[in-house]
Parts: sequence; structure tokens; C-alpha cells
Amino acid sequence: MPSRATRILTFIIIMLSQCALAQSVGVVFSGGGASGLAHVGVLKALEENGIPIDYIAGTSIGALVAGLYSAGYSPDQIEAMLTSSKFRDLASGQVEDKYIYYFRKPLQNANWVSIKFSSFSNFLETSIPTSFINPAALDLELMRILDPASMVCDYQFDSLFIPFRCVASDIVDKKSVVFKDGNLNVAVRASMSYPAYLKPLRIDGKLLYDGGLYNNFPTDVMRDEFNPDIIIGSNVSSNESPPEEDDFLSQIRNMVISKTNYQLNGDSTVLIEPKVEYGIFNFNHLQESIDSGYVATLKEIETIKAIVHRRVHHKVMDEKRLKFNRRKTSLVFNEYEYEGLTKTETRYVNRIMQPKKNSKLGFPEMKKNYYRIYENDKIARLFPFSTYNASDSTYKLTLKVKKEKNMLLEFGGNVSSRPINTGYIGIGYNTINNTGVSFNANAYFGKLYASVLAKARVDIPIRFPIYIEPIITINRWNYFDSRATFFEDNNSLFLIQNEQFAIINTAFAASNKTKISLSGGLLSLRDDYYQSNSFGQDDITDKTVFLGSTFAASFEKNSLNDKLYPNEGSALRLSIRNTNGEESYNPGTTASEQNVVLKNHNWIDAKLSYDHYYKSKGIIRLGFYAEVMYSDQDLFTNYTASSLRSPSFQPTPESKTLFLESFRAYQYAAFGHKFIINIIKDVDLRLEGYVFQPYRFAENRNDQGLVPNDKRSLERRYTIATANAVYRSPLGPISFSLNYYYNVPEVSSDNLGEQRVPITFLFHFGYILFNDKALK
Repeated sequence: MPSRATRILTFIIIMLSQCALAQSVGVVFSGGGASGLAHVGVLKALEENGIPIDYIAGTSIGALVAGLYSAGYSPDQIEAMLTSSKFRDLASGQVEDKYIYYFRKPLQNANWVSIKFSSFSNFLETSIPTSFINPAALDLELMRILDPASMVCDYQFDSLFIPFRCVASDIVDKKSVVFKDGNLNVAVRASMSYPAYLKPLRIDGKLLYDGGLYNNFPTDVMRDEFNPDIIIGSNVSSNESPPEEDDFLSQIRNMVISKTNYQLNGDSTVLIEPKVEYGIFNFNHLQESIDSGYVATLKEIETIKAIVHRRVHHKVMDEKRLKFNRRKTSLVFNEYEYEGLTKTETRYVNRIMQPKKNSKLGFPEMKKNYYRIYENDKIARLFPFSTYNASDSTYKLTLKVKKEKNMLLEFGGNVSSRPINTGYIGIGYNTINNTGVSFNANAYFGKLYASVLAKARVDIPIRFPIYIEPIITINRWNYFDSRATFFEDNNSLFLIQNEQFAIINTAFAASNKTKISLSGGLLSLRDDYYQSNSFGQDDITDKTVFLGSTFAASFEKNSLNDKLYPNEGSALRLSIRNTNGEESYNPGTTASEQNVVLKNHNWIDAKLSYDHYYKSKGIIRLGFYAEVMYSDQDLFTNYTASSLRSPSFQPTPESKTLFLESFRAYQYAAFGHKFIINIIKDVDLRLEGYVFQPYRFAENRNDQGLVPNDKRSLERRYTIATANAVYRSPLGPISFSLNYYYNVPEVSSDNLGEQRVPITFLFHFGYILFNDKALK
């Protein structure tokens, strides 16, 4: 029989063993921006070495990593998720290309800066942006990956795969807010709301910012909430340096951000400090950050093993994780709620979300409709979260909707080395009821081009979305001043085009990238010109006026990534137009024939264009452009009038500012190829070449005042080549280009027949874009 001493010793050993087995471990992750991905490496090393994790907490990026782990994702899954190109796009506010809704895009214009403000509030209070990115894509993805775990734990964070806590900052009461229940995606997103980067969230009436403002390393939360036996902390951050006298930003950071204690005191703690030296928003070294966390943890692993006696085999963790994840249900939505809208506004948004009434939506279909709401110019911000309904195993989707400010100011234009400088200003107003309504007006002013446009648009959110858009436009093109300076001679043709037209455009969305348009309206076209380059200041120009109507149908599909210098995507446009009206020719003082001519015209145009970048990734980008035009338009009274109203091929920005007779024809085909070197992001070297093959065109018979020849021939062929260095700045493109015109008489010789080098140089800053012409 064992002695009493032996029994006591055995009892002590058993008790110590039970204490060891009951030993609990909490892991805490600091904030730190992109550097915080080092925490993923910490998780990998701990799991590989069998170190148990009983509780987990974090701030900001640490809350994201900890939240994913508590939601049942393995370290390898988290690593794959956060090092993907998709995550980098989410972190920069980019939306997947297939969800960009071309139907919602406004008419392209030359604006550099758009300022949105509310007519009901102070201008400065409402027009200054509060974040660099729109987090709509990030918020939706967080809901997708985290809300099923919220359902499993019945919205109690203690019942997650690993009990979890995170913190956000209440800047009114100047204190941290600890999340212990609710939607996991809401808690994580609130903790990540870094000022000026991500917009804050309003929760229970309080505006919450990044948890790192007041507690960037929540070890105190771990102790207060869970009181584990051992705390392992991973820190990639530090307190702000003292403010400098001339450093305004450092002064602001010190005023806003409270100091955090990054030390772990006590024998039952281990501090891991990965060596990461990348910036807060530098998401180009994600794998390196993760690896640094892994290496730093391995350096401390023996210390950790010395105080953590329990071990958990990775197969046990895998089985536990699998059991938790099997309880998740797919996101299928059967109920929808919208916060921040009136009843009529709610009906408008819900008709976009639910094209069919009372319909269940799986996540993919809901995602498509979510982005259709997000792309609406009347919606500023969306924040989604879901609530599980056990009665039918579906979810209720709640969208917190922030309406866009109802007023818009735009400024822009183009500054150039040639006299084609153009200023641009635009104004707008929008409102939502059962339909979305917007009013816009703009004005261009410059030597080459001047224009005024006013339009209204009514968006009707039915199953196949439609909008109705009346537009009134006045355009004026003065090719004389531009041509004279361009060719540096004083004997250029005097050519001025004036257009006034009013149309009603109706468009249907065939898909996210496709729309079908029908339009019709009235137009008045007036061309002022001399048919000779021999004229004086006292001479009166010839005038051709065309009054009529036009009707058109078009099919458009567009995924280009820039409105002037794209390097990926494609654009397809097919249009058919009928134009009918009367030409009135009034000769000026230099015309050989002094008779007024009236002539009726009725013609049909059909045009197909296709711009496609078939290699759009990597340093080298390749694309091609093709355009085919067919028109049965008959000739106007004289050659100049016929040429002015002929369809034109203008593939380069410079060609859009020139009147080049060689590139005007009623029937033609054209093809071009683009070779682009994407040197760094937003900097391209573009080499482009285009061949223009006219078939039917107006031919000048050099008999002043006589009807031109309606020529059909393939004997003529013209070429444009350009080498262009482009920087797409935040305001607009900065471009330096050399342009070569082969076999183009207007460029290769002057009016006296003398030859010149057919190479031009163009610098411009801004957008060489204009309002649509009457017969686009």
C-alpha cells in the first residue's frame, strides 16, 4: 500500500497536469496597415507547432486577420485570400471590371475635378471628401466571407470558431468600443476605418473609426474579456514620433492618435515583433509581410513552448474547423431592408435590387444588383450586412444607403502646345423618387471649339433598366484658326461649323457592359466657308444651312479602362442613322456662282467600330482598332460643303482637332494597331499606326463653284502613325506625341504645292474630348 507521502505526491502531479491541460492561450494582433499581414505568418507558425489558440483579438488590420481566423478560415486560406490580386483591388477601392455598369456611365466629357455638395448644407462642409477610396467592394466581400460565421455563432462572438474581440474608436466620447456580438463583418470593418482612407461606420448612432486611434494593441481587452493564462502578442506598429514644428500631418496625427502600450508585462507573455518596414497603405509586399511574421514567430517558438504546455495537432484543428464550417449556410436573400431612405427612395432602390418582386437572390445575383445600385450616380455609399432567418434558412439583406449629394460642379478642359486650348465647366442636380432624375449642363470655350449642352435624364428601374434623356446641344468648330497655326501658313481655308440640335435618347441595358439606344430629334447645321484661300477681311463667306430631322439606333458594349488613353478592355459600337432635310446654299462674295440653291437630302448611315486590347496585362499591351462606314448620302451643292458634312475618321486625339479632307469619305474602312509599353502604373509609351481606305468620297474637280465629283475608287490610301508618352495623372492625361501623316496632301504640302515634313508635335494636358456632334 502506497505511503501517505506517495499519495500526496501523486495527487499534486495529477493536479499540476490538470492545470497544465486547462491552460488557456490568448493571441492579440496590433494594427499597422499593410504591415499587419505579418499576423498571418504568426498564425501559420503557431498552428504548425501545435500551439493552441483559445481566444483572439485585434485592432484594424489585426482585427481583419483575427476575424478571419475566428470565422473558421485556416492560416493558408487567409494567406491565399489576402495575397490575391483581388484583395489588392479591394484595398484600393477598385471594382471587378465585369461589375462596372456601363449603362450608368454619364456622357464622356473633359472634366478634371468633380465637386459634389448638398444644396441644403454649407459648401465646404459637404464637398471635402472624407476618404480616399469607396469601400463598397470591400464591404460586400467582408459580408460574404464573414456573415455565415455570424449565423453559426448566433451573432455571439464567444461562440465563433475561436472566441473573438476587436475594438473601434468613438471620437465623440474619446474612447474605445469593444465588439463582442453582432455581425462579424460590421465589427471588423468598423475596426479598420482608418481616417481619410476608409469612411467610418455609424453604429448605434455613433460614428466609429479605426480602433488604432485609442487602442492599437488591445492586450487589455484580452485580459478583461477572457483573462487567459498566457498572452501571445504580435505587434507591427509603434507610437507616433513627437510632432515637428513644420510638419502639419505629424501634428494632426499626434492630436488624434492616443499612445498605446506595446509592451507585454509578466512571465506568461510572449511578444513577437516582425520586422516589417513597408508603409501603411503599401500593398505591394504582402507575401513578404506574411513571411516576416512567420520567421519572427519561429525565433520565439521555443520561448512559447516553454510556457505553453498544451499541444493541438493540426489534424485536430482541421477537424474542428471543418465541423464549424459545415454549419454555415449559403447566403440566399429573401428579405431586403434599406436604411437612410424615404419610402419612395426605397422603392426605387429595391426595384434595382429586385427586378422581380418577391424573388430570392443567391449571392452572385445579389452582387450584380448591388453594384448596379453602387454605380448609380445618385447613391454615394452602401454598407451591407445580413441577418439569418431560421424559419426558411435564408437571410435578410440590410443596406445602409447614403444618398449622393444632389449638386455637382465640374471643371476641366485641355491645355495644349497648339491653339486648341479648351476650358470646361459643368453643373448638375439629381434627385430620387420612384425614378431617378438628373439635370446637367456644360460649356466648352476655346478658339477651336465652343459648346453648350443641357440635358435631363430619367432612370426607370424596371427588370430591363431604361432611361429617357432629352438633350439640347450647340456646337461651334473653328478649323480656320487651328489649321492656320498648325500648318504655319496664312492661306488656310476658312472653315467654321455650327450645329444646333435637340434629341430625345432612350437607352436600354442589355447587360452590365451593353446598352441599346434609340434617338431622334431636330437639327440645324450651318457651315461658313470660302471655297478658295483667296479672301479678304471684307469678304462674306459662303453659307450652307441644313435643316432637318434625324433618327438613330445603336448598340454599344464598352469595358475600356480610360476615356482617352485606355490600355485594357474593349469597345464595340454599331449604329444606324437616317437623316432627312433641306440644304440651303447662300453664296458669299468670293463664289463664282451667285445663285441660292435649295436641295433636299435623305440618307442612311451605318457605322461599325471596334477597339480591342487583346493583351492587356503585363508591361507590353497590344490592341487593334477597326472602323467601317457606309453612307448613301448624296453630295451637297459644292465640294467644301460636301466635305464638311462627310463622315470622318479621327483615331488619334490630334486628328480630332484637325479638318483633314483626306480622312473624310462616305464609305470607307480603316484599321489600326497599338503597341503599348506600360512603364509603370499610369505611365505608357504608345506606338499606334492606322490605315484609312476610302471608297466613296467627294472629289474636288478644282472647278470653283461647280458640283463636286461623286468618286468611287480604291486607289487612294492614307496613313497616320503616332508615338505618344502618356501619364494619366489624377486630374487628367499629360501627353507628348509625335504624329506622322503619310501621303496626306493637307500635311505634306502647303497651298503653294511646296513639300514639308509630314511630322507634327503635340503636347497636351487634359482631355481632348467634346460633346457629341449632331450626326455622331
